[in-house]
Amino acid sequence: MRLLDLIKKADGLLEEAFLPKAEIIRTKEDLTKELIPINLEKALAGDSSENVYLQNLDQVKIYSIHDFRQPEFVYILGEVNKPGKYELIDSMTVADLILQAGGFTDRASPAETIEVYRLDTTEVYRFSRAHKVKVPILLENIEAAQKFYLKKYDQVVIRRNPAFNLSPFVKIAGEVYYPGIYPIVHYRTRISDILEKAGGVKKDAYIEGFKFFREGKLVYLDLKKILKHPQKTKYDIILMDGDSLYIPQNSYIVKVYGEVLTPVSVLFQKGKGIKFYLEQAGGLKDTADKKRILVKLPNGRVWQPRRWWFDPPITPGTTIFVPTKSSKENKFWEYTRDIVGIISNVSTMLYLIYNISK
Repeated sequence: MRLLDLIKKADGLLEEAFLPKAEIIRTKEDLTKELIPINLEKALAGDSSENVYLQNLDQVKIYSIHDFRQPEFVYILGEVNKPGKYELIDSMTVADLILQAGGFTDRASPAETIEVYRLDTTEVYRFSRAHKVKVPILLENIEAAQKFYLKKYDQVVIRRNPAFNLSPFVKIAGEVYYPGIYPIVHYRTRISDILEKAGGVKKDAYIEGFKFFREGKLVYLDLKKILKHPQKTKYDIILMDGDSLYIPQNSYIVKVYGEVLTPVSVLFQKGKGIKFYLEQAGGLKDTADKKRILVKLPNGRVWQPRRWWFDPPITPGTTIFVPTKSSKENKFWEYTRDIVGIISNVSTMLYLIYNISK
């Protein structure tokens, strides 16, 4: 049996068969293999030298034209519903690619032309050249778009309409008359503008406790100055999408906790400082770190007094935290107590021995 006989029994070749090259893998008597190249074009044309006789255990491999061609792709970026990479099909146009990408988004630029960037191999330092293509933004007219046939690696860019901006939002909570979510209708909207929309600050609002968050982080701003000098003070900043404002209710409590004898909430007394509130909590424990006492103000600011007995002004809603000494300091005092205990015990034993020996 010859090669073409086997192909005939297999119902012939497919259209995509690669004719210039086929292979016969032949197993020899010693079980080693030999590769025999075949030109199917010549065999089909009647060349008997290519239409070889087959032997037992021969394997015939016929390639497809697709085995030697890498998939070709084009790219569409920007304001389409499904941007990304798409397989390039013969006679594919810009309009075809836009349709495959789901059409334009609402944010697409209404300009009548878009840009196609095509790979440029004429210059070493040039990556691509831009081509302008006229494509109506409305899908019902896309068939009338100028026919621009795509080539592999083409990049189609759909620009965004610079005038299309969904309103960003800010949130305000706490002691205002109308708390909630508010759109930023102008790019220069400031804190004072949102406070005005929220009906202003209530009488019982604790101004010193105002908190402002941007990207989840606390930012210190002076609300008292914002209310006094709206649009003029540096604290009345321009708002951004996702900003959050919180104005708490007036608090008359100062909290003290940590290494104090009795962690407690103390009624605020004007003019009193840290020392007073620590005394209300029973004073400091032996394990208290006097040098690292922290004072957290209602607006989120944290500061540390230079000396633990320093008596700075405290405002309502303040929290005072007394940390524990570091482990090294604790071990030092533990060793000191142990040594003192040992000396005391030895002294007692010597005293008893002395009295017994009398």
